[in-house]
Amino acid sequence: MDSILVVDDEPTNISVLVGILGERYKLFVATDGATALEIAQKEQKPDLVLLDIVMPGLDGYQVAEKLKSNSDTKEIPIVFLTAKQDTESIVKAFNNGGSDFLSKPFKKEELLARVQNHIDAYCLKQRLKQQKKHTQTILDSQKSIIIETDGEDIINGNKAILCFSGMESIGDFKKKHKCICHLFKEQEGYIYNTENQNWIEQLIANEKQGRDSLVKMTHAQTNEDRIFLVEYKLGRNYIVTFYDVTNHIKYEERLNREITEALQKYKLQQDTLFRQSKSAAMGDMLAAIAHQLKQPINVLGLYFQSIAEDFRYGEVDEAYLENYEKKGMEQIGHMSKTIDQFKNFLKPDKSKRRYKLSLVINNILSLMEKQLKLHSITVDIDTEEIEIFGVSGEMEQVLLNLIGNSKDAIFKLQERDMELEGRIKISAVTGKEGVVIKVSDNAGGIKKENLEKIFDPYFTTKGEGGTGIGLYMTKTIIEDGLSGTICAKNIEDGAEFEIVLPKNL
Repeated sequence: MDSILVVDDEPTNISVLVGILGERYKLFVATDGATALEIAQKEQKPDLVLLDIVMPGLDGYQVAEKLKSNSDTKEIPIVFLTAKQDTESIVKAFNNGGSDFLSKPFKKEELLARVQNHIDAYCLKQRLKQQKKHTQTILDSQKSIIIETDGEDIINGNKAILCFSGMESIGDFKKKHKCICHLFKEQEGYIYNTENQNWIEQLIANEKQGRDSLVKMTHAQTNEDRIFLVEYKLGRNYIVTFYDVTNHIKYEERLNREITEALQKYKLQQDTLFRQSKSAAMGDMLAAIAHQLKQPINVLGLYFQSIAEDFRYGEVDEAYLENYEKKGMEQIGHMSKTIDQFKNFLKPDKSKRRYKLSLVINNILSLMEKQLKLHSITVDIDTEEIEIFGVSGEMEQVLLNLIGNSKDAIFKLQERDMELEGRIKISAVTGKEGVVIKVSDNAGGIKKENLEKIFDPYFTTKGEGGTGIGLYMTKTIIEDGLSGTICAKNIEDGAEFEIVLPKNL
């Protein structure tokens, strides 16, 4: 129930007021100024004071003045009740803190209406004050800096801004810094007042463009630069929150450095593996070249032996020498072509361009031709006319690894079955999923427990003769260089590797 302090030295007046107000309000009664001040300062303070002016001791003006000078009672509304009606008395009443003035005799309805209006206004003001205090308590509990500003002057702020700036109160802050923007460091990438745009305008512009707004400020005690993410809400004024993201940004920077270092390390490892794979492939290539060169060298040797004998028998004439030169140059040309192919493999062109898949397949098979024939291995080719955009040397290494693995697997199987005729099939078609390249053989397949590991680095089934990096690098080239996929599976009498490249490659 709302309460009223009635102050009057006349018992009759008090009786009338109690009769009118007693049923609606809790009443405190004082017949002199000193008692009134004592009651008003108790823990349960009245919501309104009805105050007579003419009283013995302290008069109404003096009581009002003392109530208004006390921080505990200064907000309690005072309504003067007096028989005085002159202008001077009315003005003096208001100057001493009166909220209203009611002349005696008063009308009941007017008294009730004015009393209730003043009590409602006072209670509303108290609720707003409590809400503001509660809001300030919540704001002060936040670690982030929160301020209220009109865009230029700071109006209010929480404890975080005081701790950061080394100030005791918002009043102290305002004396030294009209605007929080005075703390902003002028540095590229952060917002601060410029000749063309103040910081609030930059904040609004960044929000419209979906960009984060960052400010940098120096902590007053630690002298450390801190970075804040700034957000705002617009009501009567701007409510601006500064989130300290310094540690987060430092973490991101450290993480980016670690990622960069890891990528560099990974690239170095990949380069090392690629060189190892290239060396291993070069060993296989040298063996293939040895087979390729062996026949023309043997033929040239026979030519050299026969020319001496034919000369002794008088068979060497101009036509003989022309034929000898022609056949010799054919063998030398064959050897030169083989060496050029090997040289291109060692130093491939790294630039990306469109190339025909069929030419790459033929180049690899021509290098391995003698080895394949020596072990009775036939190669079936069933490919469409397909062009691929990329580095042809990378595709050559992929096919060399796959065909070479099939060749080695067939060699190993032939050690147990001399009658086995090896078969390797290479196909390439363009389907819905893209370009599909398959390399299969009849070498008995891959052990089930090895199928999931064959693309792992350093995994090999060839013992000391294998490096375990050929298929790993094959997978790396397909996925990273050609944006494709590769998988392996067993078929009826061997293994099949399937490469899928995107259509737009």
